[in-house]
Amino acid sequence: MSKPKTKPTEVSADSHIAAIANEEQRNDAQTLSALAGFAVRGSELVVYIAEGFEGRDVMLAKLGKHKIGKVCVYIRRLANVDLRVLETLIARSVAEMKRRYPQPDESGA
Repeated sequence: MSKPKTKPTEVSADSHIAAIANEEQRNDAQTLSALAGFAVRGSELVVYIAEGFEGRDVMLAKLGKHKIGKVCVYIRRLANVDLRVLETLIARSVAEMKRRYPQPDESGA
């Protein structure tokens, strides 16, 4: 079994983003931080999305310039993608994960 590349640290997300040397990538990361969980790997932004939900492939086809892994969407620059499509993709992914893994309500029911 492979080990996850993303590991928890004591560094806040804001501090991590502020430390990104490339200004465009730093600005893109700030934009993404309002939308979704993501990572910066080398020269790419990585957004994590659920696999196999309805409409996923259609949205990815409309997204713009990207690469895809099993649950990762690799984007070099946000300027290369349709941000509205990315927002919809993320929202539907979150909804799908909530559907697959429902959380008990706070009352314990």
